[in-house]
Amino acid sequence: MPGGRRQREGPQVLRNRTVKTRVGFTLIELLVVIAIIAILAAILFPVFAQARDKARQATCISNLKQVGSALIMYIQDYDETLPAVTHADSCRANPTAAPSDAAYIGWPGWPVALQPYAKNYAFFGCPSDPHKGGFSKAVFCYQKQMVDAGIPGATLTMTAPAMQRLLPLSYSANYWLSLTSATKYKSGTSFGMVTLAGINKPAQVFFASETGTDPALGYAAYYTTPGYGNGVPPTARWPMGKRHADGRVWLFIDGHAKWTRDTPWLTAGGAAKSQLQIIDEYEAMGIFTDPATP
Repeated sequence: MPGGRRQREGPQVLRNRTVKTRVGFTLIELLVVIAIIAILAAILFPVFAQARDKARQATCISNLKQVGSALIMYIQDYDETLPAVTHADSCRANPTAAPSDAAYIGWPGWPVALQPYAKNYAFFGCPSDPHKGGFSKAVFCYQKQMVDAGIPGATLTMTAPAMQRLLPLSYSANYWLSLTSATKYKSGTSFGMVTLAGINKPAQVFFASETGTDPALGYAAYYTTPGYGNGVPPTARWPMGKRHADGRVWLFIDGHAKWTRDTPWLTAGGAAKSQLQIIDEYEAMGIFTDPATP
């Protein structure tokens, strides 16, 4: 009978029926997992950041080594004379002269002078530098240099941001290598650059190092010394060049580059140290500014 069949089939259906249960985390378990993830992130993220900065530091060293190779070739071609490293080497006194006033005297600053040997604009910029504004002061002398050098896109009416885009620069050269610059040992009474014969310690006298861009000025400068533009960030160019693990990368006259930890740029009382104080501190570390250092 139909009713009897349903009665016989009932126990079989009950035996084959599976009971579904819901499995999940309790609130306590979920909080423990979140806490473990947070601890791992706190441990690993700084490690990842340090690894990334190390990679950028290595790139920066490589960049300056390539600049050093271009520098050596330039020196060989120009009777062992270094390229211009100051505004006064390349430009007449009036920094706002119109192009027709011939503010540019024909001797390009080192970022332009090394271009025929570099054939690459990229390695003049540090990957950790968000501004790359060294060679970007908007004066006609700089614009004329870039136009005469045939840098793609350069015009006599370029703005400072346009100059930064065309020739990004994170490094500045040692302006004590110029005979036009005053140092603590001599006055700038001559014109031109020192020669290799005038550099007593080419493996210790630096040619260029990292520098920062003052947002108020809109540029850094393509010339520097240790402590040049020292003050309190974010409007001081010298401390803003400290981009790699509390230090910066240096290029020396012999073409080698290395990283060195910065000396403190403030006194114990919180005042900015003088330029000569910082120069002396780096000399004590074996990094010399004056080419005549005995």
